[in-house]
Amino acid sequence: MIALLLLPILISLFTMLVLHKSSQTAGIVGIITALFLAVTVDGLRLDTAIIHASVVNKLILSLTAFCVILPGLTLGVLLDEYRYNARIRDFLAALPIDAHHKVLILLFGLLPAIESITGFGVSLILAVPLFFSLYHATTAAQLSMLSMNIISWGTLGLSTMVGSKLAGMDAPTLGVMTAYFVPLYLLLFSMTAFKLLKQSRLNLGEIGFCALLIAVFGTALYFANRYNQVELAGVVAGFISFVVFCAYFLIKNKQSLAKTTRTFLIVMMPYLLVVVFVIAIKLLVYAMPNLLELGTLHGHGVNFVLFASPCLAIILTILSIAARHRHYRIHLPIAKSIKACATLFIFILLAQLMGFAGFISALIASLDGVGGLWLYVLILPIFAMLSGFVTGSNLGGNALLMDISVQLGDKFGHDLLFAAIQNAGAGFAVFTSMPLIILICTIASQNNIDGALDEKSLLSFGLKLLLGVYASIIATAAVLLLIT
Repeated sequence: MIALLLLPILISLFTMLVLHKSSQTAGIVGIITALFLAVTVDGLRLDTAIIHASVVNKLILSLTAFCVILPGLTLGVLLDEYRYNARIRDFLAALPIDAHHKVLILLFGLLPAIESITGFGVSLILAVPLFFSLYHATTAAQLSMLSMNIISWGTLGLSTMVGSKLAGMDAPTLGVMTAYFVPLYLLLFSMTAFKLLKQSRLNLGEIGFCALLIAVFGTALYFANRYNQVELAGVVAGFISFVVFCAYFLIKNKQSLAKTTRTFLIVMMPYLLVVVFVIAIKLLVYAMPNLLELGTLHGHGVNFVLFASPCLAIILTILSIAARHRHYRIHLPIAKSIKACATLFIFILLAQLMGFAGFISALIASLDGVGGLWLYVLILPIFAMLSGFVTGSNLGGNALLMDISVQLGDKFGHDLLFAAIQNAGAGFAVFTSMPLIILICTIASQNNIDGALDEKSLLSFGLKLLLGVYASIIATAAVLLLIT
């Protein structure tokens, strides 16, 4: 019975991993399977009310994502068109910091901050040419993969925000619990980066530097979530980490801190403008709380709140940049945005359909007495990571499995922990997904720096690293269970 209830998800995964079909095709196959089972299996149900509720929630959650993804991609196009990213690359290349330290404060500082603002790999437009100018093609591509380490807070915390709605809990609560999984995960990535850069055994000094870097990043990330700044958590953590260590190396090398700071603020102006608008809108809502209800669309347990969405801040930034350059015809990458959202849309519908039709409640009832808490703690991260890997998106992974994870956790009194395992696991696995690897190779090719890139070798590198990611999630979950 358990396998039957999981069949829509299992057949979707089979379609992607074994039949090598697209995630959209796999999701549609899963929906058809769910509809068939809802009609034919005792204990499940399907009627017009269920279909209506599933579609309404799908539209609400999809709108939440699309209203951030479209402006985010539009901003990326605009910044590339006016060479803002090129100027940032020139600034970074001129920094008087040795190469491997520069790479580390980029990997665990500036690049996560930029990815937190734009999302969907837009920061790779900056990262790929920079890394390829410093290292061999394979090493540069692997470093580019490692820069995708903030996905759970990418696109102004979108996946955590949507994940919290699917889980039925506050975004800061889920954000804080997810942040606990970050230090070991980033320490693994930093050790891997150091190994790629140094090609030698790590010493205590290098380990200490990595630990300090991650401590600053992780602490800033935790407190940003703790104080209800989920959208800005990745941005704040990245910028603080970059600025602190960049300032340290500048002072150490007796360089002008004031001059470098001015240049940094100038080249980063578009990204900082997003942060300013996010804060301004939050202050406006605080002063006029009625705005929240004015721009809210309600679904069945989920809603879209316009003035709580980061889309307004990104749109205002786009308009400001366009006005500065007298560019009144803004190119909207609608087709690209729809393509980026297609998998998410489909898996949201599948998950909502399974929830309203009774799949999840029947599954939890069937699992009663089967295994204990620790068995599920060992198994759940595998499925969480698999959901992020196959969909190529933290959002898509959460849409697919968040409901099951939360209800399974609720069975043991640990719904928040299980939701965080899903949110972290899906986000932590995206760095090695095929869509992201293909994006890295595409950007490299467009810049005539493809060298000897091999997608299969990059995938192999990522899958090996996922074993360490799995271990880091298990270790963190074990500690959290023991102290709570």
